[in-house]
Amino acid sequence: MKKHLLILISAVVFTALFYNESVGINLSLFGFFLLLLTWFQFPKAKKNANFLLVSICCLLILISNAWLFGPETFIMTFLSLALLRVYAQYPTFKLPFTVLAVPAQGLATFARVFLPQPGLAIPATSKAVFLKKMVAYAIIPFLFIIGFVSIYILNSDFLSNVFLNFNFNINVFLIVIFLLGFYLSFSFWDGWIYSGLQQFSASCKDGLSYKEDENAYMPEKVEINSGVITFSILNVLLILFIGIYAYEQFFIPQNFANLSIQTHQRVNSLIVSILMAVVVILYFFRNRLNFSKHNKNLKKIVFGWIVLNSLLVCLTAIKTVDYIVHLGLTYQRLGVLCFLAVCLVGLFFTYVKVKHVKTTFYLLNKMSWVVYVSLIVVSVPNWSALITQYNLQQPNVDLEYLTYAVRYNENQMLLHYKTQPDSEQYRNAYFNILKKQNFGFLSKELYYETIKLDDFPKPIKAEVD
Repeated sequence: MKKHLLILISAVVFTALFYNESVGINLSLFGFFLLLLTWFQFPKAKKNANFLLVSICCLLILISNAWLFGPETFIMTFLSLALLRVYAQYPTFKLPFTVLAVPAQGLATFARVFLPQPGLAIPATSKAVFLKKMVAYAIIPFLFIIGFVSIYILNSDFLSNVFLNFNFNINVFLIVIFLLGFYLSFSFWDGWIYSGLQQFSASCKDGLSYKEDENAYMPEKVEINSGVITFSILNVLLILFIGIYAYEQFFIPQNFANLSIQTHQRVNSLIVSILMAVVVILYFFRNRLNFSKHNKNLKKIVFGWIVLNSLLVCLTAIKTVDYIVHLGLTYQRLGVLCFLAVCLVGLFFTYVKVKHVKTTFYLLNKMSWVVYVSLIVVSVPNWSALITQYNLQQPNVDLEYLTYAVRYNENQMLLHYKTQPDSEQYRNAYFNILKKQNFGFLSKELYYETIKLDDFPKPIKAEVD
């Protein structure tokens, strides 16, 4: 199918789905439409592992978005569709560079939409002739006609009255929706990445090759000894810190009033420790030390430091769980646990980078995929239900937080307060579900369609303001 036809059809489908509708299931339907067309247009891409992985991620986030629409699913839907289009046409493009490629594509659309494209069936040799004819046959006559018509209208009362009283009956909102759909469709199907960025991406390899460092400021053996001394001291310091950390955590009575501050301090310390660990490792294993015959002891000490940092991550996770047990579950505390899991994966790939002699870009590329897949995975479940169910079982529950700060927990709130139908929590959940169920089909969220309000008593009091 020609590119111009794909753009037009996609823009029309977008307009049909979003005109006079709020964002809901229509976003997922548009995403499924683009996903299916992409698989149809690029059959060779199905053999690429990156394309298949992004396709699965797209499918998951589109289903999640139809079930529960939120800022996180909205962002990940657009990101996943953008990556899908990139890997359909550029299967070997490296993920870290999409941070530059995708925004550049979106900005370039404003200019490229007015340029002749190969997919629009305009031969490259006829670009100049086409532009000249367009100016001569359309733009110049149109400008002159507008100018003379304006003069005639200004100098004739009859024409002025006709023009002023004429009802154009133009639906501006429909035009805006179509233009937005056209912009998004053009950005998606145009599939442009700057050639220099493609070449730079292709030059980045996972495997490290030996290069003689003629400008090395110290001999190889001296540099290895420097690394051994540095990492030995760092290991001792980290062991002491972990010992003090564990003693404070398990043997000193906890002051729950300061538990939040303590947990934040531990997480911040962990972030700094891991970043320093990775930077120091990358510094010493940037090139020649990876291939040295005398680096065995250095590698053993580095692996020990990675293990110690992993232990620090586990201790921080235990501290966070203790925090949750005493002060309840929140989105932020769940986010900390997800972050700690990503840290463990990052330390594992750092180990692989050192052991199997990989480049720094290898680590960056792997962690880019880890972060992307992690964001998809954490966007799928209904964490609000878990947070609400857990917190309602605690003695000191923050009802204001559950009522107004947590989304998509209405079913849990109705079940818990079913015997108190005039409580603020029950009424807020009941009327929010009722409002959502009254939306048009394309604006619906399927989560609310599974809740049967007939099974719950209707509040006597009015809706909560």
